[in-house]
Amino acid sequence: GVAMFIKKNPHVSVKLHLVEKGNHVDEAKQLISSLGIEEITHWHQEMSLIEINEFYKKSDIILEQFGDHIMGGAGVFPLIMGRTVVCNGRKDILERIIPDRITYCHATNEEEISTWIMKLSTSKQLRKEIGENSRNYMLKNDGLPKEADFVINTFSKYFKELNK
Repeated sequence: GVAMFIKKNPHVSVKLHLVEKGNHVDEAKQLISSLGIEEITHWHQEMSLIEINEFYKKSDIILEQFGDHIMGGAGVFPLIMGRTVVCNGRKDILERIIPDRITYCHATNEEEISTWIMKLSTSKQLRKEIGENSRNYMLKNDGLPKEADFVINTFSKYFKELNK
């Protein structure tokens, strides 16, 4: 989706920050190379949550989780901070275990990711509105002091759903 966006909008400045963590780093690097977006990609060694949150604060758009899993801390923490997150929100799972809809930009394929990046990159107001709605949802339902409980409870419900 990022590569598609860049090809459609070569004039827009994009920086893609990725953390070298997980089982698929080599595959991700190969994909980035094959898509021709190495120049905009900045790889980082594993970082603390404090360091990652510094990136979130500076980021206009955060991309998180486009696979078969549900959103984790890399998506939840920016939501709490009021940042705009584009992800596969796994509506099939989250809508069953979370009472209200969390405000994020749901995308499941390249075209949807590219479309969201386009909408968000051209409207600071839209990013602000989505970010504020995300933060308000998180504060209303759990509050910042309970953010870890929210993640744990959400994952617990997810695993219970898997075991049905």
